[in-house]
Amino acid sequence: MALTAEQVATELQALRMELQESRRREEELNNRVQSLQSGGHGLQEAMASLAAVQREALERSWSREERVTLVDNKGLAKPDKFGKPGSEHHFLQWKVRLETFVLSIHKDLEQALSYMW
Repeated sequence: MALTAEQVATELQALRMELQESRRREEELNNRVQSLQSGGHGLQEAMASLAAVQREALERSWSREERVTLVDNKGLAKPDKFGKPGSEHHFLQWKVRLETFVLSIHKDLEQALSYMW
């Protein structure tokens, strides 16, 4: 497949136009980057003030008497089926685990739990 001189010239012209368009876009993007870099100081100040506010809120939460803690409920499991021989003993163990778990999160439910059991 032989290309004529006219076809090569057309292809070359199309490639030159693509190159010019690419350079124009590159220049436009470079201008945007420069404008963002020069105007980005306000953003840095806003980020620094936001970090200071978050640090203050964290320090206030540390000073509270009641802290929110992470409680693992993996050992809670399910009680055995009632009616099996010895299931009362397993249920009692589960009841104590459940009560301890609930009270570790909601200390104000102690009276309500005492009515349930």
